[in-house]
Amino acid sequence: MVKIYGYARISRKEQSIDRQIRNITVACPDVHIVQAAYFL
Repeated sequence: MVKIYGYARISRKEQSIDRQIRNITVACPDVHIVQAAYFL
């Protein structure tokens, strides 16, 4: 079975990683999400 990965990354506190994850899972419901948050 093929595993599909999605990548959600934010670089500012004003961005929403939840919104990105929601959009990815709408496009591909069985995706495995990798998350990253980088704040300087």
